[in-house]
Amino acid sequence: MDDLRRALTQIFGDGKGHVPECAHHDSIQINNIMPIEDVDAIFEGLDARGAAKRPERFGALAAVPDYRDGTNYAGLNPARRIRVRHIGLTGHANPNRCWPPSGATRFLGRC
Repeated sequence: MDDLRRALTQIFGDGKGHVPECAHHDSIQINNIMPIEDVDAIFEGLDARGAAKRPERFGALAAVPDYRDGTNYAGLNPARRIRVRHIGLTGHANPNRCWPPSGATRFLGRC
């Protein structure tokens, strides 16, 4: 999430942390997901989104939607700002080896 904020301030802001209210990334990519352990880590906590109790650990796909939806599930978006329009996953291995992880259909909708 630090990379997201840093990129926003470098592209749209003053380079010192200020970002205009309307600034956002059109797309953010979680890149080069390869072993099944990485896939599991990225999706960790995703199924618990919206539950009364937040899990101790959560992966990127449990946190990044806060910046897409204007929520604060992961505790990293207290201002509840929308800073991302689309979230993507990329990998360079055989997709049949590790897809789909649990919770993917609920999060991604259709593939």
